[in-house]
Amino acid sequence: MPTLIGVLLGTIAFTRWARSSAGKDSLKVFALRLPVFGSFFRHYYAAQTLRTLAMLSSGIPSMSERFAVAAETSPNPEYAAMLLHVRYRFMTESTDLYKLFLPYPFLMGKEFGGVLLAFEKTADMQGSFHNYAKVVEVRAERELERVLFWFQNFAIVPVGIFVGFILVALYSPMFELAGRIGH
Repeated sequence: MPTLIGVLLGTIAFTRWARSSAGKDSLKVFALRLPVFGSFFRHYYAAQTLRTLAMLSSGIPSMSERFAVAAETSPNPEYAAMLLHVRYRFMTESTDLYKLFLPYPFLMGKEFGGVLLAFEKTADMQGSFHNYAKVVEVRAERELERVLFWFQNFAIVPVGIFVGFILVALYSPMFELAGRIGH
């Protein structure tokens, strides 16, 4: 009984924390590193970041402002921190975007460096980022399909066990009765 109360109180505390701003942010950052779902979340947030930067490129001329606005609107704190770090380095070092994003292949994908090099040659941020966002979105869809496939297949196991317990509970009295009649 004390264990049940502890579990209940722990669940309530976790739920309250998860609904708080800090809890939501922590869970979003944690989700990026989950073994099965993490890849999906990274692709999802990378695509959002790319689309935001692509849209901002047509309306905001200053690269520094683009990163600031994209960081403000980013739903994931780790992506917001990345954008603010890139913005800071862009303002202080004034180097190529390719070099600024080098520490972030985990968040943006391995090929993002090549996309940045193509952007620097063509000066078409909107087109380059939209095209790469499409690639990343397709990967996110594939990851989600893969996760859902395994989830659907393994969701059947607990249901099967539950049905098995019900069948055993229904038939065991009959077998017991048959055993008594046989003796």
